[in-house]
Amino acid sequence: MKIPDEAREVILRTQGENGKTFLDKLPQRLENYTEKWKLSDCHFLTHSTNIIFVCKSAIYGDVVIKAGVPEDKRLLTEISAIKFYNKNPHTCKLHDYSLEDGFSLFEKLTPGQPLIKAIADPFKRVDVFLNIYKDYHLPCKDTDTYPTYASLVDAFKVNLGGRFEKYKDVYTVLFKELSSEYKEKCLLHGDLQHYGNIISHGKEFKVIDPHGIIGASIFDLSRYLTNELSHAMWENRDFGGDVVMYMSESLGLPIQVLYALLVIDVTHHAGYHLGNPISEDRYMFNLRRCELAYELYKSHKSFLNPI
Repeated sequence: MKIPDEAREVILRTQGENGKTFLDKLPQRLENYTEKWKLSDCHFLTHSTNIIFVCKSAIYGDVVIKAGVPEDKRLLTEISAIKFYNKNPHTCKLHDYSLEDGFSLFEKLTPGQPLIKAIADPFKRVDVFLNIYKDYHLPCKDTDTYPTYASLVDAFKVNLGGRFEKYKDVYTVLFKELSSEYKEKCLLHGDLQHYGNIISHGKEFKVIDPHGIIGASIFDLSRYLTNELSHAMWENRDFGGDVVMYMSESLGLPIQVLYALLVIDVTHHAGYHLGNPISEDRYMFNLRRCELAYELYKSHKSFLNPI
């Protein structure tokens, strides 16, 4: 099976020597699992730091294979999180896996559209998200397997610099205030509604690709808010107001908390982008997103200490 050059380049760039070993061993490992899982009609689907295939299995039916670098620590946390939530009806079912080889086998979701593409209406979209969110989180204190949300904040060492600099302190202060108010320890998805992580399956939607992070459940709202803000910007429409108020009322959370979560996430995301080569357009998009999030927060900050 041919792996596109772009996919190979990403694996090599992000995984280094381990990525090269992974790519060298991939054909034989795929052959081994083709026999084990009785696979046929395998096709490359997509890639990130993993290689994704779609196949037919004589044992499980239509399936998706994710092949990743075994040495990548994210593989352990992802598989562990999926196993933790495998009986949750909102979670894409894990059929089998091997941490040693970096292979995992999932049910294939059909039609497989990301929530953001499947539902255009923001109110109907947020209803789907909240239906999943409200029934998703379980208590978990396994910090040996999973990082904590606090550790991600503490590790935020990016020098934002220039026009971004003020947001770094805001990011830290808001997290400390929220974490002192919301103290439960749950296993978070960590990337809920990041583009394609809520996928259509029949008339329902299921969650894929959990990061596995320990923290208060509210922190799984942040990426959804960020993505809704991003799409509002791309579509040149206002963000906030009615939809965020609807979330606030549905969850019983102060709207100030939702905007604080938005500031935290857009700042963290900006740091991720600024830590890599970035175009002027991407720089300005991240800057404007931070500005908008902070403006929304400032206009509703009475719940939290003024900054």
